[in-house]
Amino acid sequence: AWVKNAFSNAGAIAHEIGHNLGLNHANLWNTSGLGIIGPGKELEYGDSSDSMSLSTGYSRHFNARSKHLLNWLADSEVAFPTTSGVHRIYAHDVTNAASGPRAVRITRDSRTNYWFEFRNGHTNAPISSASLGIRWADNTNRATLFLDTTPNSGPGARDGFLRPGRTFSDPFLQLHVTTLARTNTTPPALDVDFQFGPFPNNRPPTAT
Repeated sequence: AWVKNAFSNAGAIAHEIGHNLGLNHANLWNTSGLGIIGPGKELEYGDSSDSMSLSTGYSRHFNARSKHLLNWLADSEVAFPTTSGVHRIYAHDVTNAASGPRAVRITRDSRTNYWFEFRNGHTNAPISSASLGIRWADNTNRATLFLDTTPNSGPGARDGFLRPGRTFSDPFLQLHVTTLARTNTTPPALDVDFQFGPFPNNRPPTAT
């Protein structure tokens, strides 16, 4: 039986249950505000969008990659695109049955994968209800790394989700990800455009 005291709360309990299930911490890739995926280091507990962060950042859910690691999300609920196209990502924090993926995984290198997810009911970051969460993770229970797409903002990682109309690019992978719009489906979903390729004809404009 659980005995409640002044130091216990739902966040701490969820966090420790995650450890007992085999999960590691939910960290942040910290570039000191110099970019999203540039040189940096792990900031432990820095992902305030995950129960495996600090208990004060309790958000009532593990991230999609952790759920997949625990087999709470099956392979059939994850998309693994290798070519360009729009994918509809259904909210993984809603229990309604979905006809499509709850997350997208893209391999970055021999060790690291991208995980893209959508949350509908994030209590600590309302912006996430129409935005895309992006993380790095490998295939083990090593800590996940949240990527802050607004690294210079005042709220820190809490508003680090990719908002509609904005594009995240990884030049190394030649990957370009644009959040399009939230849908009013059941469960809610997010349409996201994934583009692969160098696009040599897509050059910046020149002023005349």
